[in-house]
Amino acid sequence: MWRRDGAEVVLHVHVEVQGAREAGFEERLFVYFSRLRDRYGGSVITLAVLADDDPGWRPGAFEEEIADHYLCHRRPTVKLLDFAEPARRAELEASTSPAALVVLAHLDALATRGAPEARAQAKQRLTRHLYRRGFDRAAILELYRVLDWLLELPADLERAQQALVLEIEEEHTMPRVISAVRIAAEDAKKEGLEQGREEGREEGREEGLARAVLVVLEARFGQAPPDPLVARLRAGATKPADLEAAAREAAVTPSLEAFAAWLEARRG
Repeated sequence: MWRRDGAEVVLHVHVEVQGAREAGFEERLFVYFSRLRDRYGGSVITLAVLADDDPGWRPGAFEEEIADHYLCHRRPTVKLLDFAEPARRAELEASTSPAALVVLAHLDALATRGAPEARAQAKQRLTRHLYRRGFDRAAILELYRVLDWLLELPADLERAQQALVLEIEEEHTMPRVISAVRIAAEDAKKEGLEQGREEGREEGREEGLARAVLVVLEARFGQAPPDPLVARLRAGATKPADLEAAAREAAVTPSLEAFAAWLEARRG
């Protein structure tokens, strides 16, 4: 980073995201800080992000005094629950930062525990918000994965959510996001399973899984996987467990080339 006077400096930043109240939290962060400082010198700072659901838990500085020796480790701390207040939430909703959407999804996940209908409404609202922010395709793919993870829905509500996603994509002329192909992938898998049962052989299941992988790749990257990659998939992943691993990798791989490299590594 660069200082205001233009000087370039190296700064090591330790960010601790804490999801629940913890006794001894302040001392643990001091221990982390001291060990990092011992390793990297005086260019280390510690930041705490409190993602728990306890409004009253606000750990302060770590302090220790023995005889004439006094020690204090104070660090910047952010309590995500504070952003649930209307004025602070409005700040997040007005922001174009991807982090703002992640915090909104986290707050909605906390607020809708045990309330699937309310969670579905929150996910729909944030999905519309995601597309209105003007993010590029890669950012939409990654951020929607976060929404899927934090705001998981029962199967019936998830299908309604996917219908909404497709509607929004048509409005914004955007490509499909990862979870929007889940239905197609599952349908391909089911078709393969049914074919396998009808024909009494395992190949039907494998074919359904392989098709599911190809559906996800095509939807993510806007083009059909090249023939060499398809052949490599069928040659390198011949068991259901291998194909299921390939389906998981297809959902997170950054490119078709990276997926091909992953297949090669699995074969090795």
